[in-house]
Amino acid sequence: MHKLEIVIVMLVLSVIVGCVQPAQKPTDKIATVTKLYLDSFKELPNDIEGCSCYFFKDEEASKNKEYLFANSYDSIAYVSVDKKLVRLKLTKTTREPNTFGDSDYSETYSNEDFKITIHVKYKKPAGDESWSTEGDLRITRKDGQSFTTTFVGECGC
Repeated sequence: MHKLEIVIVMLVLSVIVGCVQPAQKPTDKIATVTKLYLDSFKELPNDIEGCSCYFFKDEEASKNKEYLFANSYDSIAYVSVDKKLVRLKLTKTTREPNTFGDSDYSETYSNEDFKITIHVKYKKPAGDESWSTEGDLRITRKDGQSFTTTFVGECGC
């Protein structure tokens, strides 16, 4: 009878173990997070006017007016994330007050969900009151995920 008790205990244990679902792996949750990247947008928001900067992925995107980033001298900037236009506010700049144009500078823009840091390098004059630029842009989402890209662009009044 001792052997029968062992067999019964083994059957009960195998049923219990077979019914327990394995714990989720941490990577299962990560797979549901959308990868952060910037889209281009074709139309400028109404509050981007006057002195502004327009940045593009490359020269071809510049010719096609496919904006990666646009800002106004009045401290507002826009990017497109997941095909949605995102508005940000200037929080930090290395640009001298009341200047715009022919010098290198860095700026930080943010809102409740994103932080963007741009490093702008002056290239050459592009007209009477405009300048060709290039640089890099880093966007960070509040969950810590970030994306960095280079750009070409133009700033002017």
